[in-house]
Amino acid sequence: MTICAYLVHWDEFVAQFKKRYAKDHTFLYRADEDQEPWLTRTSAFWTDSTTIAFVTSEAYDEVREQMKPADRKISDKLLGALFWHIPSRGCTPAWVHDLRLKADREVFCITMKPKTVKDYLHLASAKTIRSLRHGFQEFWNEATVDQKDYYAGRVDDADAFIRYASMWVNLLKEAARKKKGVVVSWHGT
Repeated sequence: MTICAYLVHWDEFVAQFKKRYAKDHTFLYRADEDQEPWLTRTSAFWTDSTTIAFVTSEAYDEVREQMKPADRKISDKLLGALFWHIPSRGCTPAWVHDLRLKADREVFCITMKPKTVKDYLHLASAKTIRSLRHGFQEFWNEATVDQKDYYAGRVDDADAFIRYASMWVNLLKEAARKKKGVVVSWHGT
C-alpha cells in the first residue's frame, strides 16, 4: 500500500467526482497518471509508506500519553486529521471528509477544502511541535527494550517522529500557500 497526497482545485475536484465517480471510483489515479491540471501530487512527502504511517501512528499513541491534556487535545485533532488512525484509550480520531458525497474511504481517505486546510494548519504551531517532541522524549525514556526494538530504524528518536509529523504539516502549508484543497488516498495491495 502507498499513500498519495494531492493538491486539488476544490471546485473542479468536486465536479470531476460527480461526473466520474459512479463509473470509476478510482478516477483520481487516472487523473494523476494523465496529469490533469486540477490536481498535482504534493512535493511535501518524502515517503509514501503506509508502514511508516502505521508505526508513527502507534508511536503517537504512546507519545500522547506523555503530553499535557490541553496539548494532547490539539495534537489529537491535528494528527487525527492527517495520519493517526488508532482509536485508543477513549479517543477516536477521524480523518477529515469535506467531500460530503459517498466515496471509497481508501481512495478518498482525507478530503479538505482550502478553508479546512487553513484551520488545521493553525493547530500546527511551534508550541504543538515542541510538545510532540517533548512527549516523544518522555515516551522514549520510559520505553521498554521491546518497544525500542519495534521502532528501531523507523521512528526511534524525536527527530524521526517530528520529521514524519512535519511532512504532513508541510502538505498543509503547501496547500494553503497555493490556495488548494487536499485529497489523500491510501491504495494498493
